[in-house]
Amino acid sequence: MPFAVIDLIFFGIILFAAIVCMINGFINEIFGKAAPFLSIWISLLLYKNLVTPLETYIKIHVLAVILSFLIFFIISFVIFKIVQQIIKNIFGGHIFLQLDRFLGFVIGIVEGLAVIGIIIIVLVVQPWFPTDSLLDGSFFMRIFSPFLSVPINAISEKITDATAFVQVEKCLTMC
Repeated sequence: MPFAVIDLIFFGIILFAAIVCMINGFINEIFGKAAPFLSIWISLLLYKNLVTPLETYIKIHVLAVILSFLIFFIISFVIFKIVQQIIKNIFGGHIFLQLDRFLGFVIGIVEGLAVIGIIIIVLVVQPWFPTDSLLDGSFFMRIFSPFLSVPINAISEKITDATAFVQVEKCLTMC
């Protein structure tokens, strides 16, 4: 099966992501990506509980909200990093190190595929230049097409609506 030129670039992206994640290890990759997002999520859930007590000391409501959010974010982020270090120490042996690296390699492949999916969506929906010749015969385009058709159609509709709006606005300002 012949590969398109873009497929070689996509294979390079997958290989790069897999090697980087293998070097970092599964535990570091998971916690490195999950800690900030989970900390933000926890902060969004809990910051309201601390705003009222903080307002007794800080009279500016917006500042109390920001400080409350930051306190929960920092505490949860530090807790995640401590848990990461504990798990890393537990699985620090030679056998687990190889497993950590192998699972890191696997998660890197998944990350690479996710990046490729995003790149394909952007290439297909962008209105500035045709990408048909670039993606024709692409192995990854054939694989991803069934999974990406819904987001591609939804984004294409929004871009078409936005383009139409801009054209109408231009016409109104020129008339």
